[in-house]
Amino acid sequence: MVLTGVFYFVLKALNSWGPLADAWILTGSILATYGMARGWVEFWLVWIAVDLVGVPLLLQAQLYPSALMYIVYGVFCVAGFVSWQRIERRE
Repeated sequence: MVLTGVFYFVLKALNSWGPLADAWILTGSILATYGMARGWVEFWLVWIAVDLVGVPLLLQAQLYPSALMYIVYGVFCVAGFVSWQRIERRE
């Protein structure tokens, strides 16, 4: 929440089109990357949350190819989460 708040004010000062959503996407991306580096399965859920915010934002901005890319990423994230979770449970 702290990072989202800080990034909100920074992005708002930079005239972001959607500073709150952009702040969450930036924060979520940082958290997911950190979780991935640590080998935590839950990082996939953060990427899914980033995609759930990113797709509507991109559609609203009429950036359809990017929205489609985020949808594809979201599918990969769901598959990755299920796969990693199965592996973790076996170990």
